[in-house]
Amino acid sequence: MTFRWWFQKVPDQLVDLQLSTSYENRDNWTIPTEFLNAPQITQTPEFYFWCRAAFTDEQFLNLKANKFSFDCVNVTEDGINLYIKKWISGKGVGNFKRALLWSNRNYDESAITRGLELRPWDNDFETEACKLERCSRADYEAVKKTPVEVYSVEMIDNETHHYSVSMEPFDNVVVRIQFHHDYNSGKRFELIFSQLGDDTEVRWLQYVPRKRPESRNLILKSCNYYEEAVKFGEKWMKKGNYEVKHITIEMTNYPFEISQIKFLPRCKSIRIAADDVEMFRWWFQRIPDQLVDLQLLTNFDNRDTWTIPTEFLNVPQNWVSGRGVENFKRALLWSNRNYDESAITRGLELRPWDNNFEEEAAGFCGDFERVCGRGTCYQIYSKIDPYESLTLSMSDDCVAIYKTGRRTEYNGKTYSDYSIP
Repeated sequence: MTFRWWFQKVPDQLVDLQLSTSYENRDNWTIPTEFLNAPQITQTPEFYFWCRAAFTDEQFLNLKANKFSFDCVNVTEDGINLYIKKWISGKGVGNFKRALLWSNRNYDESAITRGLELRPWDNDFETEACKLERCSRADYEAVKKTPVEVYSVEMIDNETHHYSVSMEPFDNVVVRIQFHHDYNSGKRFELIFSQLGDDTEVRWLQYVPRKRPESRNLILKSCNYYEEAVKFGEKWMKKGNYEVKHITIEMTNYPFEISQIKFLPRCKSIRIAADDVEMFRWWFQRIPDQLVDLQLLTNFDNRDTWTIPTEFLNVPQNWVSGRGVENFKRALLWSNRNYDESAITRGLELRPWDNNFEEEAAGFCGDFERVCGRGTCYQIYSKIDPYESLTLSMSDDCVAIYKTGRRTEYNGKTYSDYSIP
């Protein structure tokens, strides 16, 4: 068994364990009971099996995982009942989060819930404030007023890849809220807003392992989907005290007249798509002068005809360097015009990328061509530090400047190390 071979090569204590078999074998191949006693399974805090697993009730009750999922074969209703009772009595797994037992069998619900005090999800439960049963009104108000750390907010209209919702394109606005800088943390969600007659339909895609995404729908009566999407996105900015770090706005007609945004003091990165300089100007009035990343886009059809005017480019966000650009990485100037190469290089000490340079740079030139393309390339060395240098690359449609040469010391020797920023 492949699993057994690998388990002999890894420590007993794991942080995360995932086992899977081919899709065709999922319904007829089972991890045997005796193998499930392996410490890598019984002791791991998190595991996901995309296959059948023959856990007995005893093995199931002794699991240490606080998050797990598997295709259930032998665990009975009594085993599930005892698992829940252990948690109720304070003897369950610490910091428990979820257990997903997948099965096509018809469980006896009365056996699973036997001896448990249950509260059905009736209207009273669903409408109870924030579903915080044990919170007093004062506690609830404190929770409501406590800022939530919101890392990024995205609002994008007319995305076309919502195939799990509709195979045909439809007018929509997607709002994405992310709570952690790492997208892969899973701390995020997205809603799709669209018009349904006079109402707004809101869809939330819930992703469940091994299944097609399930859509939960909500209807907002007598309102415009575009405005409701913006209200929702801005509501989350407000929940985070407007301290969002990154925003993406790709909307044709952002409804400024209903916006509640005054200023985003912590914003460091912004991406705006617009065909109107006034939209750029409006957002620039609401973000700090000093940004880390700035992206301005226009409709692809307008790219060759629409120009950001010269006076707008004097705003401080485009001159964050002060007296000089620190940690400069790259500048890409796209154009179909024929630049005068001699004028660009006038007064510069250039080193062409000849055979001697390519040999010295030890593979860097090939990497550069694969990643950045290759026009006429020169290396330009600093007058302050000759081991620091720029690459100037000129092609038919772009003049590119990259910071590629860096001072490096090794075994008492100083040399230039070349890499793509």
